[in-house]
Amino acid sequence: MIPEGLDKRPLKDIIGEIVEHKFNCVRLTYAIYMWTRYVHDNVNATFTSLDVPGVVQGIAKNNPFVLSMTHVQVFDYVVRELGIQNVKVLLDNHVSEPKWCCNDDDENGFFHDRHFNPQEWVYGLTRQTKHFNGNHVIVAMSLRNELHGPRQNLYDWYRYMSKAAVSIHKTNPNVLVVISGLNYDTELQFLKSKPLKIDLGKKMVFETHLYSWSGIGTLKLREIWTKQPVNRICADNIKGIEDRAGFLTTGKNAVPLIFTEFGFNEVGSSVEDNRFLTCLQTYLVGKDLDWGLWAFQDEGTGQRAKLACANWAGHLQPMIPEGLDKRPLKDIIGEIVEHKFNCVRLTYAIYMWTRYVHDNVNATFTSLDVPVLLDNHVSEPKWCCNDDDENGFFHDRHFNPQEWVYGLTPAAKHFNGNHVIVAMSLRNELHGPRQNLYDRYRYMSKAAVSIHKTNPNVLVVISGLNYDTRVNRICADNIKGIEDRVGFLTTGKNAVPLIFTEFGFNEVGSSVEDNGFLTCLQTYLVGKDLDWGLWAFQDEGTGQRAKLACANWAGHLQPMIPEGLDKRPLKDIIGEIVEHKFNCVRLTYAIYMWTRYVHDNVNATFTSLDVPGVVQGIAKNNPFVLSMTHVQVFDSVVRELGIQNVKVLLENHVSESKWCCNDDDENGFFHDRHFNPQEWVYGLTLAAKHFNGNHVVSMSLRNELHGPRQNLYDRYRYMSKASSVYTQDKPKCACGYLRLNYDTELRFLKSKPLKIDLGKKMVFETHLYSWSGIGTPKLREIWTKQPSE
Repeated sequence: MIPEGLDKRPLKDIIGEIVEHKFNCVRLTYAIYMWTRYVHDNVNATFTSLDVPGVVQGIAKNNPFVLSMTHVQVFDYVVRELGIQNVKVLLDNHVSEPKWCCNDDDENGFFHDRHFNPQEWVYGLTRQTKHFNGNHVIVAMSLRNELHGPRQNLYDWYRYMSKAAVSIHKTNPNVLVVISGLNYDTELQFLKSKPLKIDLGKKMVFETHLYSWSGIGTLKLREIWTKQPVNRICADNIKGIEDRAGFLTTGKNAVPLIFTEFGFNEVGSSVEDNRFLTCLQTYLVGKDLDWGLWAFQDEGTGQRAKLACANWAGHLQPMIPEGLDKRPLKDIIGEIVEHKFNCVRLTYAIYMWTRYVHDNVNATFTSLDVPVLLDNHVSEPKWCCNDDDENGFFHDRHFNPQEWVYGLTPAAKHFNGNHVIVAMSLRNELHGPRQNLYDRYRYMSKAAVSIHKTNPNVLVVISGLNYDTRVNRICADNIKGIEDRVGFLTTGKNAVPLIFTEFGFNEVGSSVEDNGFLTCLQTYLVGKDLDWGLWAFQDEGTGQRAKLACANWAGHLQPMIPEGLDKRPLKDIIGEIVEHKFNCVRLTYAIYMWTRYVHDNVNATFTSLDVPGVVQGIAKNNPFVLSMTHVQVFDSVVRELGIQNVKVLLENHVSESKWCCNDDDENGFFHDRHFNPQEWVYGLTLAAKHFNGNHVVSMSLRNELHGPRQNLYDRYRYMSKASSVYTQDKPKCACGYLRLNYDTELRFLKSKPLKIDLGKKMVFETHLYSWSGIGTPKLREIWTKQPSE
């Protein structure tokens, strides 16, 4: 009956981490019995009865004041510290009996259950409301978490929820009263036919929950997210949410709705979780709803130290960590720390210890202020790996087992006593035709024992066979597909630049499939020196290539202004772009903004969209926007980007202002309903002329051509025409070309190059996501389904 984690870290540090993660509110859960049966009980006495001496010792170390307090006094102290750090509190009655929640037979779920006496419940709620009356930190009080179980019925729900809500409001009219529905906070649709008619002023709020495994109807089957098209499942999910809870926020008697819990399995994500969460976040943002992520729990300190490691290559021919010719060592390590890595996996070659040993090598290693996992990557200093590199398995030309063990042993001895070196890896990615289990057991055992005997304080990290992974063949197939469809453009006599204007994976949370895809793609991009920069951009000062790292900023949706201006001042948004090391923005727009709405006023557009909350947000954060035309807003955004030294890639995303894309959106290819070629060229020309002389460095003709009308004749015809007009009106701007099939195909250029003269301003672009790969890799699960051999 105290907030978790106080045995692990000081209270101020726990709350500091909450603030660091940009949370501005805590949903603080409690048990009714704390207020009705144990209000005067002492924390130390409770822990004594629970027989958990380790927890008591942890509290005594980190928050010793807690042990002499009552449970209620601990809550007071936590709420006070949250207030000091400007975090608001939603006080949530989670259960009556203090225990984990929930299952249908826990006797804690609905009125008249063994541990859910309605009178005791209302008394407890009223008592805690009175206790916190006048405390500005408490902004909301939730009646009960996740009503559930076989006793659920509407008669008791209306009766007791009304009684409790009125009691709280009468005791403290300043707090929001948060009311939950039935079936684990997933159902409120009964309010359509019979609203809750109680007078709480404007303090009544409803709450709902949703997890990836607890969807609506069929969507409770979590695997459905990978068995059916994700757009259809997402649409069904959103329809279900709207039907059961979302409807409350619209109409004549609209009331606020909070997603007080949503989430997925935080042990490790999956394709299903990623798709669920992307869909839900789209809904939450679109509805501008408040939300709470279940759950913040302190991980503690214990024995295990969780390491987030950056890889730093030192095994190549120079045999020193890379980058020392580019920046001071302290700056490199400072950036590692800045990106929240607390460990470096520092690779080396065995020959450095056996053939080229230098006394001063330790100086570099021990300069690190973060733990180091020392990784033997290869024997011969060279790039790793392929099956015929003679560096992959015991008895290869450059993998003499005796020399290898001899090299590991002096390394272990050399760093013995160095607290920075926390682990030593025996060998990176065993591979090649000589692999066999007999030698693997024989020599790995010998080396591990030798290291442990020489330095018993370090962890010994042992690798497996087949590159330690199952993705190499899939990656090779994927890269072959990329090369075949687009990569060929960057080589040969008539080489042209190629930019990956979009690549990525589901950013809500990673998965094995996403990790395999992204590791493979990054290897390719780095090897080709493409990354996600604009190859064709020539820096005006030096004439050398300036590599652009671009953030995408959507301005092509219905409001026809860059998103987020209702949330934060323009300078702050761009400041965050700069802070995250982006030096370019891919700014999207709709053709109709130039051809049909060029003189339209922003405020008038928002009035027609009926979104008063957005208008209020813009009036607060960027008031100048409302009196402008849409084009003038783009001017202001481009100007501010220039002031903060951010270049602009102006990108025509759609014609009709709406979200993109699907094959039947009538926005995808020439002669679709919303893709008139003449109007499109006219719009591009207006945009190019308007920004001529501006620091817009590139203009993309169109995002992701798609749909059933795709054909090469129209593609060559209209793309050539548009690019020629572009370069006439903005000759210093690089012109970006699109592929077919959502920017995934350009291989038709092998047989028929695009023969137009744009000087050196022609650039091609491509997109790639983990779910939209090349050929077979489009099946995202293939990254984990195919065997290593």
